[in-house]
Amino acid sequence: MIKTGQLIRVLLLFYRRLLFPALALSIGLSLLFFPGNLFTGTSIALLFFLPLFHYFIYEMIYPSEYYFYHNFGLEKYALWIVTALLSVFQLLLVWMIGAN
Repeated sequence: MIKTGQLIRVLLLFYRRLLFPALALSIGLSLLFFPGNLFTGTSIALLFFLPLFHYFIYEMIYPSEYYFYHNFGLEKYALWIVTALLSVFQLLLVWMIGAN
């Protein structure tokens, strides 16, 4: 059984490849299409780009990387579910902050 601290470190390692390019592209497109509201625009773009980069990086470019995460008890589908939940969670968080 994997410890919680080790699981968090492995997930951070996984998302290091995804988050920086997805966030950079989201901010860039948000500056173009949502110039008045950068925070909301970035959140909406990140909703689409995080799963897209997950697919391109881990399914097309480095598919054998899943074996590394499998050794820590993280299956491919679990990583996809976490990516989807993270995308939706950050959008809901921005929506709740903006509602107040």
